[in-house]
Amino acid sequence: MAINKLVEFFFDDVNWQYFILEKQYFDCLVTCWYGTSVETLSHLSHKELGRELHYFPALLFQVLGLAIQFLPLNSTVWEFLSQADMALCQKYSDIGVELMRHAQGEIVALTKVQADFLRASWLKNIGKGVESWRTVGNAIRSAQELELHRHKSTHEQRSSSPRMALSRVWYEEYKRRLWMNLCIWDSLTAMILGRPRAIHPDDCDVEEPTECDIPQDPSTCVPATQVVLERDRPNTVSSNLFLYRLSNVWHTVKALQSDRHYPTDYSVVQQLHDRVNHIMDRLPPTLRHERPNLSWDNQYPYLRQQREDILTKANLVLMALHRPHIKYRAEARRAALQAALVILDSQHRSFMMARPHQYKLFGLSFYTIDASLLLSVVTATYLPQKDSEVVVKIDHVLCQAMNRLSIMHSYSPIARSGLAILRQCYHVLRTRLECDTAILNLPDSMATEPGNLRQESEADVLKDTLSELQPHPLHQQYEQHNHQESVSHAPTSLSSGFSASPLPLSNEPNSSQSAWNFDTNADAGFMATTGIQPPLHLGPSTTDFDETYWLNMINEIPDVLNIEPTEIVEIGGTVDAAALEYDPVWNQIQFFDSST
Repeated sequence: MAINKLVEFFFDDVNWQYFILEKQYFDCLVTCWYGTSVETLSHLSHKELGRELHYFPALLFQVLGLAIQFLPLNSTVWEFLSQADMALCQKYSDIGVELMRHAQGEIVALTKVQADFLRASWLKNIGKGVESWRTVGNAIRSAQELELHRHKSTHEQRSSSPRMALSRVWYEEYKRRLWMNLCIWDSLTAMILGRPRAIHPDDCDVEEPTECDIPQDPSTCVPATQVVLERDRPNTVSSNLFLYRLSNVWHTVKALQSDRHYPTDYSVVQQLHDRVNHIMDRLPPTLRHERPNLSWDNQYPYLRQQREDILTKANLVLMALHRPHIKYRAEARRAALQAALVILDSQHRSFMMARPHQYKLFGLSFYTIDASLLLSVVTATYLPQKDSEVVVKIDHVLCQAMNRLSIMHSYSPIARSGLAILRQCYHVLRTRLECDTAILNLPDSMATEPGNLRQESEADVLKDTLSELQPHPLHQQYEQHNHQESVSHAPTSLSSGFSASPLPLSNEPNSSQSAWNFDTNADAGFMATTGIQPPLHLGPSTTDFDETYWLNMINEIPDVLNIEPTEIVEIGGTVDAAALEYDPVWNQIQFFDSST
């Protein structure tokens, strides 16, 4: 009973994040695992089925672990579980790893790839980025053994009947979607962690997946017909197709070495920027951020989150694209700042749509911190205007970001570590702009006091947490779990030994203007009143994305030259950043041009 309910919850509330599994194929394996006749499986031979079932228990426990990771605390499913504690999700996921270890051998199967993939997703949500990257690497190597990266013609599919042939065509389509997901994770994870990629496009000739859902009865429909039938309907592949094309942009960035300082031809960077915009233009109406088709939102609630995820990741790539060139190119500073602002606005909308049990999602914390740090450091270093609408906007979104992180920090170790660094960066920014308060004369239409986000989200958070804490017969362990880690353990400042001064480029010394020496006494009480403290701690206290990681990210932001700028250059033309929302504001931006 508990397994069935958790599997149902996984496909209803978790699988939409990546669409790694297709429910009908998973259900077939469940049926076969319980010993039902397998003669009706037209997409797998008996030998192939045996391989898939070999790793199926490991896959099942990873599904259960992820389901529990996002299971609301007021869910009735807890009554069917052996322990009412979020530690159960780690227990199940770890069991899946042990089962995988015992099953290791010469056999390779799709379920092996998927089990590693889901484990990587679970690890990423708890902040174990390096281990997640290694686990994805295992999944990629298994997928390459299965030759998922190679094109397979329909003529290669040996079948005894047309129905079986169609079933196998759709199963190959299913494999292409899994490979596409691996490509996305490999590229974007390499971009985030600065690690080498395991997949190189030159090694792959597999075609893009077909942009439609796999039909309930694959033996009755050809892919081309399905595309026509579902032309205007949302499907499970469009979002990942966009991310796949976006990940290919990063491959091009690496191939052209456009992510390095001193590019020989900066126009290449702008061409890659334009390519991201072009990919955005190809999105179906249901996923577009500008003038989207909202008619399907009630039937597919995850569409709202997918739109924001697409917008965030497009601008994440743009931010990474322009980050190395901030020092010498005013247009790079402008594009990077604009991308960061779009990310933070998008993340705010995502947060307001999320429920507390979704605060563990990796992106809600990580993307907010990444964009906020770049925004605060670049603004303090390069943007001289103290009273411009741009600075007002920047202050506004940074306050929102710190509020969100303070609310999520009891759920996410990433939020906890990033909040400590961001508070210090914000203190430096306020000092450099000579601000006495956290709000810079905001106009009435924009003003949001630090506590206002608390008022906006407090009702939803308290509704969830209070209802989740209603006593249940089997939930006595909740109270003990609540006190496993005190809120006061969240980091509030850096030790005096930490410094975030960017490393010098070439042999140039750092300028005194840009030395990021954090004040450990900086307004320690500022964040104490900017967010509610959730009563439940739903994750480990350690993360790969700790203070050292974020300091290294700051160090990658190029510093200003150790010279006095001779003039202020006004930026003229518009630089689109996937979603242009600040045209009137950005036409006013002036930067110090460090290249003069």
